[in-house]
Amino acid sequence: MTLKRLEIPLSSIPETFSIVLGGRDFRLTLVWIEAPEGGWVLDITDGASGEALVSGLPLITGANLLEPYPEIFGKTARLEVESRGEKDATPTRSSLGTLSRLIFISPETE
Repeated sequence: MTLKRLEIPLSSIPETFSIVLGGRDFRLTLVWIEAPEGGWVLDITDGASGEALVSGLPLITGANLLEPYPEIFGKTARLEVESRGEKDATPTRSSLGTLSRLIFISPETE
């Protein structure tokens, strides 16, 4: 199976935007939580219905962020945070979109 990798373009400011992932429309909202255990969190909303699908998902490295949610993209899709610097570095307020990238990985479709 061939996998397609798509870097989701981000900046280090809170933002909401529409994007097509796996052939479906979504709205992604990224927010910085300023707290001792805070950091970047992601909300995923269905772009067509406006239904909230995932809320408050922390952006951490080294994990498939979609693993608990196979109903959204199926079991083969992945959403991962990758770091261009230190391998397991968690995105900081200023590194998201530069040193820390959000990657959507899915099976290649014709």
